[in-house]
Amino acid sequence: MGIRTKIFSGFLTLSLMLAVAGIWSIHELDNIGMSVQRFLDENYKSITATKVMTESLEREDSGLLLLLLGKRKEAMEIIEGADRAFTKAYETARNNITIAGEEAYVEAIAKTYRDYKELWTAALSDGRGGNDLSWYFGKANAAFKRGKEAVLQLTFINDQAMYQTGSRLESRAYRAMM
Repeated sequence: MGIRTKIFSGFLTLSLMLAVAGIWSIHELDNIGMSVQRFLDENYKSITATKVMTESLEREDSGLLLLLLGKRKEAMEIIEGADRAFTKAYETARNNITIAGEEAYVEAIAKTYRDYKELWTAALSDGRGGNDLSWYFGKANAAFKRGKEAVLQLTFINDQAMYQTGSRLESRAYRAMM
């Protein structure tokens, strides 16, 4: 075997190694891209749902305050619209459980919202109004805060999952680059 053959086989081996490394890098980057898209789609739905639930709870709280001021018609419109928005967002979150333990947070939201809804439903049906601030601060506002806290906890675990997944994807991209 001559020197030319040895040099040629060395370059051929080097070229083959570079080709395999290039193909592996392209494959890894493609997987990262698909992971990022899937991850963003799943978590975006949950985070958007939690934002809508939070806004809906705040609108319902505003509606209760309007009810206490004696503006029953406006209060009913606001509360009923917020309830529909909350229910729709809750269903989105319930159908988009992607993180371990997320189901417990979604169930906590359902329980706290059910408790809160019972309060404002009773208030709307019995025509509560006037100066019943002790009822509002003693029961309604406390239930509102529990519901909002449950939604914020779901937001937090989704944010945390996004950060952890982003860190893993960064590590995979670095390995693919190397």
